[in-house]
Amino acid sequence: MGKQVRYPAARTLNLTVQATRHAACNEVRHHASISLSDEIRNTPTPMNKPTIHTKHVRDYMTRHVVAVNPGDSVSEALGLMVENRVSALPVVDGHERCVGVISSTDLLQLALQFSGELAALTTTEGIAHELLIEKLEHTGFSDQVVSEVMTHIAVTVQPETTIAAAAAVMVRNRVHRLPVAEGGKRLVGLVSSLDIVRAVAELAD
Repeated sequence: MGKQVRYPAARTLNLTVQATRHAACNEVRHHASISLSDEIRNTPTPMNKPTIHTKHVRDYMTRHVVAVNPGDSVSEALGLMVENRVSALPVVDGHERCVGVISSTDLLQLALQFSGELAALTTTEGIAHELLIEKLEHTGFSDQVVSEVMTHIAVTVQPETTIAAAAAVMVRNRVHRLPVAEGGKRLVGLVSSLDIVRAVAELAD
């Protein structure tokens, strides 16, 4: 008959305690790992923080847009510019499609031939657009219609265009504002260089 080996009770108890402690440590590490993963997932990081490359024009554009029709008089357009303190207006047709832009720059180019005073004003550094527009109201071409003086090829962006892309379009075309057209056709808003600066400031925080 073989000799039966018996381990002391104390040693058996010790092995059981060690196994229990090991299982408990594994469970603690598991829960700690889950908690840490959840915290990392819910904490903003440079990887998921909004930037000018992920935010869209629709988040910053002006939705209440003052616009004119091609058949409106230049005088009416000037009145809207002065009343709303803007230096450009999108031109829309009967289907609310943006077909052009009329700006104080467009008007000044034509008005210079009517008024020497305007020519002097345009060479004055820092002159306000509002003052130039008010002077234009007294020139001899205000009875012309918008379609005769507007810029016919309007550069537009879509609501889904990113802020970075809109800024690039402004720089490339040397403009300070862009009509926002849904599907490239129907006017739904206007985004300006000031809106771009606001977006950059907010996203930098």
